[in-house]
Amino acid sequence: EKMKNIQLTVAPVKRQPLSQIRMVPGRLQYDDRKHVSVKAPADGVLVEVCVKTGDKVKEGQVLAVLNSPEIGTARADLLQRTAEYELAQKQFGWKNEIQSNVQKLVDALLSKQPMAEIEKEFANEKLGAYRSQLLPAYSRYLLAEMINSKSAPLAKSGAISLQSLKRRETEMQDARADLKSLCEQSIYDVKLERDREQARVNDAEHRMTISRQNLEALMGSSVDPGSKDLKAAEKLSRLEVIAPFSGTIEDRTFSKSERVNRSDALFTLAQTDTLWVAADIRESDWAAISLTGSQELQVKVNSYPDET
Repeated sequence: EKMKNIQLTVAPVKRQPLSQIRMVPGRLQYDDRKHVSVKAPADGVLVEVCVKTGDKVKEGQVLAVLNSPEIGTARADLLQRTAEYELAQKQFGWKNEIQSNVQKLVDALLSKQPMAEIEKEFANEKLGAYRSQLLPAYSRYLLAEMINSKSAPLAKSGAISLQSLKRRETEMQDARADLKSLCEQSIYDVKLERDREQARVNDAEHRMTISRQNLEALMGSSVDPGSKDLKAAEKLSRLEVIAPFSGTIEDRTFSKSERVNRSDALFTLAQTDTLWVAADIRESDWAAISLTGSQELQVKVNSYPDET
């Protein structure tokens, strides 16, 4: 009877793992990467507050709408810089095309192509002011050359004096020198103009980039300069505050029509799908506890004593 009452059991000795149990204090806490304070990116007035405490939101959902003159000014500046960049690109394209065509025209003039062929070839090509400079100079040179070529036989026959022949030769040489000088100057000028426009394009692009980065810094998100919302006048000062990830609104600080300052916390957003367990392990227990990456841990909380 006594042996039954003490419930003594006997078993063969065998070797097996021995699990030591340590009870340590701990707590459940948010994933620090998914528990953030959504702040106002700029000074302004809340014209809409779209959520309340306890609401579940999705990533990208609008939480509030802010009317901010600072955002409007930054957007207007970006639009201006974008327009200047596009204009500089068009101007560079024009100068680049003129430079290419002027180079071709100069090559044709120096190779002494007939005037009729040159006029036909470049009738529809863009030459800018260089058309009215180069073609008349070439015509004067051709005329002087023709007069000089016809004067030589007349001088031999005595129809004109030798002095007149020399004068006409000098006029032809002057016309040829003027044409060559004008061609060289035109090539230099047109390249210089093209390079200046290229520098303006680069400067306009840099200023547009700085303006876009400034707006992105204010908004806290990327900006598409070509978007319709950016160009809409009624939306210049409108800024939508969006959820950076899906979660639950844990706290709301401001209401509609309230004025907010930059960095004011508008909402606290938390994602509770995943929580962290933080346990405080005493130094005296460090030697007894060894964890591996694949090891499964059991956690119990006071709120649910029957669940593991």
